[in-house]
Amino acid sequence: SFEGNDKFEQGRIVTLLGPGGTGKTRLSLQVAAEVSDRFRDGVYFVPLATTADPELVPSAILGSLGVPAASAKKTPRQHLLDFLGGRQALLVLDNFEHLLGAAQLVADMAGSAPGCSFLVTSRIPLRVTGEQEMPVPPLDVDADAVQLFVDRARAIDPSFTVSPEDEGVIGELVRRLDGLPLAIELVVPRLRVLPVRGILDRLDLRTVGGGERDRPERHQTRWNAVAWSYETLDERAQTLFRHFSVFEGGARLEELEVGCDAGSIGIDLLDGLGLLIENSLIRRVERGGTRYEMLRVIREQARHLLAESGDEPALLDRHARAYRDFAAEHAPKLLGRDRRLWIEAFDADHDNLRSALGHLIATGATDDALAMVWNMWRFWQIKGLTFEARRLIDTVLAMPGGGDMARAKADEASAGIAWWRGDMDQVSAIYEELVVTQRRLGDPREIANALYNCGLTAAFTGADPVRGEELLVEAEALYRDLGDSGGLGDVHWGLGNLAIYRSDAIDATLGLFDDAAREYREAGNVFGEGWSRFESGKALFLAGRHPEAAEHLRDGLELLWESGDESAVVLFVMLFAGIAHATGDWSRAYRLAGAGLALRDRSGLDIISVESNQMEGLDEASLLSLEGEPRAALEAGRALSTADAVALALQG
Repeated sequence: SFEGNDKFEQGRIVTLLGPGGTGKTRLSLQVAAEVSDRFRDGVYFVPLATTADPELVPSAILGSLGVPAASAKKTPRQHLLDFLGGRQALLVLDNFEHLLGAAQLVADMAGSAPGCSFLVTSRIPLRVTGEQEMPVPPLDVDADAVQLFVDRARAIDPSFTVSPEDEGVIGELVRRLDGLPLAIELVVPRLRVLPVRGILDRLDLRTVGGGERDRPERHQTRWNAVAWSYETLDERAQTLFRHFSVFEGGARLEELEVGCDAGSIGIDLLDGLGLLIENSLIRRVERGGTRYEMLRVIREQARHLLAESGDEPALLDRHARAYRDFAAEHAPKLLGRDRRLWIEAFDADHDNLRSALGHLIATGATDDALAMVWNMWRFWQIKGLTFEARRLIDTVLAMPGGGDMARAKADEASAGIAWWRGDMDQVSAIYEELVVTQRRLGDPREIANALYNCGLTAAFTGADPVRGEELLVEAEALYRDLGDSGGLGDVHWGLGNLAIYRSDAIDATLGLFDDAAREYREAGNVFGEGWSRFESGKALFLAGRHPEAAEHLRDGLELLWESGDESAVVLFVMLFAGIAHATGDWSRAYRLAGAGLALRDRSGLDIISVESNQMEGLDEASLLSLEGEPRAALEAGRALSTADAVALALQG
């Protein structure tokens, strides 16, 4: 058992310290496995390598806990502290050294969650109260390092055997590599083309004596871990390796083609990627589609080389352009038939998208930054990242300059996030202004869209339903002239929401939602089709036709859940709770309502608190006043995962 296990007896924050490549992550997982039975609520691994901003650490931890974002009423930090409160869990915070601005958060988590412990891997101590530092040396070269070399060699070639001569050569080789696990992992693949003695001889020439001794001391050990593979590449492949380092968490081939500038290097991109894979400098993975990724410790060295080359500013510009274009091209697909695929693709590249937007902000590229938040907002909403979205959109809107249309679309994104956060006063103000702006700019499709948004807001707030209907009817005429079936779906969905509270017009209301669903299908808009089913279910619920309401809701929830839209679940679950409550199934009603409140808190989507979405007996004040068995059912619902909440909703 590792000595560090006993550190948890001395304190609840243990930091594994050591340079890159010493195996801190591997060791943290071993320790976590050995002490896991101490933690009733489990062990959670939180990878922080690609989290660049200390302010995003709370959101990253919530995501690893299966809690995608923050409540609309709380910051991610406060939401995290409250969530951990009474739990007994171990959090492994991996690669913390570049996020020391968030060190106090670890101390605050330990203070507010006495049942939780924190295992941190870092090259630098956190320097917070209660921290127990545990240096992680390289592997013992006489035992562990040699065994790691043999294990990895047999993974490549199961017939690999160690002769008496090889024993000494392997021992010398791993000593030359300082016993660094990463260095060993990079060297072993050379057994495909060289014997062990050949690897040692070339290592002596290329790395140990390769002229890298003038590097800063903090870089030498980590550089030696990758220099062997890098130095064997030709100049063009070395340049591609450096260019690859601008990508955060890897990339798809399409963005690599733009960002790496292989044409100017004079190398075929696929051939170059093949060389980097062969030399264990990158790897191909399937995550949101086929991607190519570089380990963080390798990427650090590649980025250092890129900065030395003088190419970094141009590469950052190319990277930002690649992800600006990615967001612009694929944002509409977040609503379409292949939306699950594209939600996963945006998720896989979220670090790149963040980095690109940060570069656009830092370089004052206002138009591009405005366009990017417009193209990103729906993804942020779908994933419940409303706190991050609010912060970034406000930052971009505060930038000087920018074209009128680009700024108008960013304003629309701002209103969209405010809508899902339940801030209808802000929504109304922005949409009213956008009607004026788009009439002035004169694009018929954008005018129709602004009229729809403003009219729909009137439906939800009840502020001026007569004017709301006039705006929607005007938008309908424009969309008919344009032949835009998706736009007509929006309008009929909005008109249905205006009609939904007229209890004597239920058939006309359902007809509007049926029209909307059909038009959305014609436009390939799965998002709109699913929400049409929700609203028709709501109309039937208000009319007291509960079995029919449940049928429509099941259709809509299945459609949206299967497409990967987690944010949709909260409203569906609460309406299913309303049906159960209205039909006297109290236990089911309160379990579903508890799940709905928890989903709201996890997603930041406080739209369920808007007055038009409230249901008698299921408002938050009524729910929190429950006692006895009803309260127990509510709390049982709160504990459900999103998937379990969906399963419970679909049962009835």
